Amino acid sequence: MSMKLSSLRNLIVVVIVTVCAGAFAQLQRVPNTSLTNMPAFPPTFGYTTTNAFPGLVFTNPICIVSPPGETNRLFILSKNGLISVITNLAQPTGAAFMDLTPQVSSQSANSGTAGERGLVGMAFHPGFATNGYFFILYMPTNSVAGNYFDRLARFKISSTNPNQGDTNSQVIFYDQADRDPNHNSGDIHF
Repeated sequence: MSMKLSSLRNLIVVVIVTVCAGAFAQLQRVPNTSLTNMPAFPPTFGYTTTNAFPGLVFTNPICIVSPPGETNRLFILSKNGLISVITNLAQPTGAAFMDLTPQVSSQSANSGTAGERGLVGMAFHPGFATNGYFFILYMPTNSVAGNYFDRLARFKISSTNPNQGDTNSQVIFYDQADRDPNHNSGDIHF
């Protein structure tokens, strides 16, 4: 009796393996016929670069933003704590918008060195045109003994100059513990 069960079990295993192998063997890749007009040989160089702001120099720029609804003013965030404003995009001119280098943990201001500390993100409040609020995400300088943190703070533009940020208007929203000075990101949006 056990011989019959053993033979029957072996037969069932062989049938299952054969059926499964047959099912998998029938799988075939279906060609994609929706791609048309593809070049026989892709171009060697698919893009070119152009200096969008000739004559303007930025050190370690990490973010470019514009206030909601504005089309002729851009803000460039540099890792080291400098925020520049570009006005008149037809004939770009740049100026310092705000200097947070004393508050921002970066290797050294305007050094161009690598690293991930410093300013990491900027966003304008949806009602910026009326309230003048903008937000900055950065790693502050007062990280002590390897206890780093990331800070989200709100600032306001100067009451006398719309192309100048008020460094004294900072309202800290949060300080988030960060184990290391690297692997920081901060692309913030509304």
